[in-house]
Amino acid sequence: FVASDSTNTQSNRAVLIAARDSRRRSEGSVFDFVSDQTRSAREDEGKRLLYVAATRARRTLTLSRTAAHKPPSAGSFAQMLGLQADDALTVDDTPVSRRLLLEASLKRSTLSEPFALETIVWPAYRASLDAADTAVPVENRDARAQGIVGHLLFEGLAVTHVRGMAFTPNAPATERRLLEEGASAASARVFAERIVAWFSNASTLSNVQFLFSATHLRRNTEWSLPSATDDAAGMRVDYTFVTAENVRWVIDFKFAEPSGGADQAAWRAGQVAQYRAQLASYVERIRSLGAPDAAQTIRASLYFPWIDCLEEITL
Repeated sequence: FVASDSTNTQSNRAVLIAARDSRRRSEGSVFDFVSDQTRSAREDEGKRLLYVAATRARRTLTLSRTAAHKPPSAGSFAQMLGLQADDALTVDDTPVSRRLLLEASLKRSTLSEPFALETIVWPAYRASLDAADTAVPVENRDARAQGIVGHLLFEGLAVTHVRGMAFTPNAPATERRLLEEGASAASARVFAERIVAWFSNASTLSNVQFLFSATHLRRNTEWSLPSATDDAAGMRVDYTFVTAENVRWVIDFKFAEPSGGADQAAWRAGQVAQYRAQLASYVERIRSLGAPDAAQTIRASLYFPWIDCLEEITL
């Protein structure tokens, strides 16, 4: 039975009512035919959506899937991509409670070794952070949020500066991101105003002009270094580039600054001592990658934007 919308002469809509054939005849029924057509249309639309989403990636495209130990469900993106079940995966069939006890999950106790305060991403639940009973001081959460947002803004500066474009972050958006990363309201506003002002004028600084020169080769922000062995942890370099003289620079951004009246030279020496091992591990991992990085000169440096200081570390 087919019914059309006779009340609207411009409409091309119709309703098809067909009985499902429970006898499963080999030639199929009208219901089966229509079901196949609509299913095919949905799959075609899914493929178009997948293509559009994948081709919008500018730098990195990450595809993930759940339950990879099982064949992908019909019509899923994984099935469209031809992915199969991974037989190498082991599955823990132990029943897991899916109930989220929010109040209990917001409790934080003293961290045991080998965990350190810096390894915890705060806050776990952003909307309820003010009610959370955490053992992390506010100033530590502020510093972490400022570092995260500052590194994101350096990614934007890296893209725009080499193209000769001005980079002026949006102050309200910067403040919102700081709050999302766990900064206190008072700190977020003050830091957002300060960092937006700094990045708006960063292109005039000689160190920034050197770091983000358009003549550099193989520039990477947030460069992920693969593990040297299966049991080694991955590393992420804030920024790296290769000069025209084939010298690779490894840069670590630090938003720390000396307190008022402090001896700046002594403060910088303390920062170098604190981070020398970290930069040395980056250089060692890069050399383990082989050519072309193994043979070239590698220089490591800390960059402190608040004092516009590029402090090279001798390794």
